[in-house]
Amino acid sequence: MLKEYKNQGRALSKRVINYVKKVLYLCPDYPKHVNIEISTICNLKCKMCKRENFDFGNKLLPLETYKRIIDGLSKKVELISYGGYGEMLLHPDFFEMARYAKNKGFKTSTTSNGLLLNSDEKIIRLLASGLDELRISIEYITPKQDEIGHAFSKTLFNNIKRLIELRNEKMNMKIGVNSVVHAENVDEVEKIIDVAEKMGVDDVELIRLDTVLNNVQRTLLLEKEKKLYAAIKKSKRKIKVITPADRFEKWRRFYNFGNFYCPRLYEGVHIRVNGAVTPCSFGFSIHDFGNIHKNTMQEIWHNDRLNNLRCAVNNKVCGKCSIHRWGKHIMLD
Repeated sequence: MLKEYKNQGRALSKRVINYVKKVLYLCPDYPKHVNIEISTICNLKCKMCKRENFDFGNKLLPLETYKRIIDGLSKKVELISYGGYGEMLLHPDFFEMARYAKNKGFKTSTTSNGLLLNSDEKIIRLLASGLDELRISIEYITPKQDEIGHAFSKTLFNNIKRLIELRNEKMNMKIGVNSVVHAENVDEVEKIIDVAEKMGVDDVELIRLDTVLNNVQRTLLLEKEKKLYAAIKKSKRKIKVITPADRFEKWRRFYNFGNFYCPRLYEGVHIRVNGAVTPCSFGFSIHDFGNIHKNTMQEIWHNDRLNNLRCAVNNKVCGKCSIHRWGKHIMLD
């Protein structure tokens, strides 16, 4: 019992220290979150994706190269995720990659469109990989003529339903739904939440539309956005729903009072399929701060260019970001 209290005390102390660092904009010694792009191949063509405007090629990160990256990371990393401008489950070695990181002691997560999980064999392999969290992207329940995101379908419903059934039998992998909120699916959001609850997923996370270096400019007016999130919070649904407002209001507002704090600059990095390291996948090549095949993560994390960016995020990419700025972004109705 005493040991349990000590562990709880350490966890609480860690959270308090991390919060104080955020308030004071103090950079941790090492990134807590490392996102690795293992594939730039995708089986969909979403208009809100930068793939529609930029040629990322159809590339796969070799398994041995990936293992070297994982081996070079400090145990200070709390989460290894897989994401970028492709469908990560299209990588033929994805299950082995997830298992390799998990065996090294890292927590693992990925986001998928879910269409490839169309057989028990694939689902069982995914569960056996030890992946801690899978998030499935859904932007529409009702078919629309001009969809810019991930549409729901009977196939996807069946895939998720079977995934949850097998998860409940075999493993404790967390399954969630991600939904990008924009002006054309605002009336769909609560439907998405209701369907997610019906399917039995663990939570729904709502995300703001990324409009940086992207021709899709369909963000909501802020007041309309706030009204949506307030209505969701007042509902009596049992499923957990995380909204963008949760990142900017209540106790979190104390480290975002200037509307210029970006957690990605202080908490994690994105490793592109070519090894280039950038703070996030949204700005990609314009903010490469080194290459993981040539520099250590410690060198990249503390280099002068990245430190300067943390102090002056009003650049031509971050300055237009619509994701981490509450009220200071392009707003079109």
